[in-house]
Amino acid sequence: MSSYLYIHIPFCIKKCLYCDFLSVTYNEALAKAYTDALCKELVLKKNLAGELKTIYIGGGTPTILPDECFKQLFTCLQNNYSLSPSPEITVEANPGTV
Repeated sequence: MSSYLYIHIPFCIKKCLYCDFLSVTYNEALAKAYTDALCKELVLKKNLAGELKTIYIGGGTPTILPDECFKQLFTCLQNNYSLSPSPEITVEANPGTV
């Protein structure tokens, strides 16, 4: 069974007036706590997924996260999920945070 995973990162540089997405202004301590909680939830749900063919990370502005949070997230995925040989991995980005 193939699976497709969406991960929501709710942080932005600022909350835009026109935005209807669930997002909050970036706070480093909150982002690290969110990443910890996200990884715990991913571990809890690992038996529900088949081989991951697609991982889509959206938000918010996912690229606002520190590199260490991305490393933690991808390590969690690699250690707990079966990835297809060539998974499609997409991360929404803001040029100002890349």
